[in-house]
Amino acid sequence: MFLLFSNALFAQVSINADNSTPDVSAGLDVKFPDKGFLPPRLTTIQRDAIQNPAEGLTIYNSDLHCLEFYAGATNGWHCPCLSFGTINCSSQTVNGTYMEGVPLIASNTLSLTINNTTTGGYNISTNTVNGFRFSKIGTFTSIGIQSIVLNGIGTPTAAGTVNFIVTYGNSNCTFQVTAVVPINMPCPGTPTVTYSGQVYNTVQIGNQCWFKENLNIGTRIAGSSEQNNHNAIEKYCYYNSDAYCTTYGGLYQWDNMMQWSTTAGVQGICPAGWHIPTNDELNTLSAYLGGAVAGGKMKTTGTIEAGSGLWFAPNAGATNESGFSAIPGGYRNYDATFNTMGSQGVWWSSNEISTTRAWGWAISSDFTFFAHDNDNKPHGFSVRCLKN
Repeated sequence: MFLLFSNALFAQVSINADNSTPDVSAGLDVKFPDKGFLPPRLTTIQRDAIQNPAEGLTIYNSDLHCLEFYAGATNGWHCPCLSFGTINCSSQTVNGTYMEGVPLIASNTLSLTINNTTTGGYNISTNTVNGFRFSKIGTFTSIGIQSIVLNGIGTPTAAGTVNFIVTYGNSNCTFQVTAVVPINMPCPGTPTVTYSGQVYNTVQIGNQCWFKENLNIGTRIAGSSEQNNHNAIEKYCYYNSDAYCTTYGGLYQWDNMMQWSTTAGVQGICPAGWHIPTNDELNTLSAYLGGAVAGGKMKTTGTIEAGSGLWFAPNAGATNESGFSAIPGGYRNYDATFNTMGSQGVWWSSNEISTTRAWGWAISSDFTFFAHDNDNKPHGFSVRCLKN
């Protein structure tokens, strides 16, 4: 007869034939001199029919003749009975874009072709270099040529090219990955965003992902009116012209942009997964681009006088090196007039200063800096969305 001993003090359980206490390190201690532990025995089809398996769930796969455990949604079921074979080093493909300081995403992978000579599990991982690596565990259910994809894990700590080594069986392969400075490139995995019927491009600047165009959403109202419809998004178009909204985006009062919230970093009129940038996030952008020269790196190039741009001369220091593509949409003044199109672009932050004032950030044709200012909430400024 099997005897069950339970230690209630530590909520431990021992199943044995000698009435011994459980080992101090075990929650469940099974001990018999002539018997083993028998887990559920399932075929592969039965195993795959398990709904939402918990990570660590263990079965015996009667098709593979191997104990398997579930290693999570990314890696699936894994058989620790190791397979064996070689990597085809000429078939390695590095996928995705790698950027300094930007965490790797699902598209950052390493594709391999392997010739395995035995079935069983595999746990293939590279060394960690420059803050990231590639790894994959799984099970080969047949022998021969296999194609697998290793997942990238981590965050590149610096720009540059580094060497990785991947090992399987008795083979080692070396490959290179280049990480770049994250500037003036589409955001990894999110090159565009479709919102309210319009397509917005994105740009990665440092570890921030921005809309590359000013937001243009909502119903246009006259510049002589206030945006106070709590049930709808409203916008101004410079000189009350839809054509100017098409080129420069809409102009928004602070409360309308925030959708009547006062919480910094709120979604506001941005799409889901994006938000109105905080004052700190705009300051981070300015600092990353060099502070005093940030505005020049953000402005589109050319001048109206030369017939090759939207800015009035001199458009000081304009290179658009960052890819932010700032344009001079001007603003709607709190007195209901429109001002500074061609010479200035102004963008709201989501930080208020008082019940009537909030922080705005401006770029001028005459200067190279990107500076914040204490502004009236009834002003109508441009809006850029920042990814959460």
